[in-house]
Amino acid sequence: MTDQECMVSISGGDLSALNVLMERHSETVKRVLGSLGSGQETEDLCQETFMRVMTKCDLYKDDGEDSFVWWIKKIAKSVAIDNLHRNRMRKCSVIRDDQIGFSDKSCDEI
Repeated sequence: MTDQECMVSISGGDLSALNVLMERHSETVKRVLGSLGSGQETEDLCQETFMRVMTKCDLYKDDGEDSFVWWIKKIAKSVAIDNLHRNRMRKCSVIRDDQIGFSDKSCDEI
């Protein structure tokens, strides 16, 4: 089954096709995500990437050889950026403005 056939199957509700893609492309996704930290965090983000593949499968356009690899790398990069933003907001939310001398500024303004 090709990547394109898997995507058509996923859009039709066949989640076994998602497993095929995960087996085929998880190492590529992990390489994109690998610079982010621990092995468990990379695993979690890899799972999140494939969940986005499933939920956004109707947006995939087969533009020839390697188009799926390009597309999933783009999704993995987006997942990585979202994760960095979540981590930044988590760190920011645990420090009160008055603790760092910015009682008149919000964390987003720093």
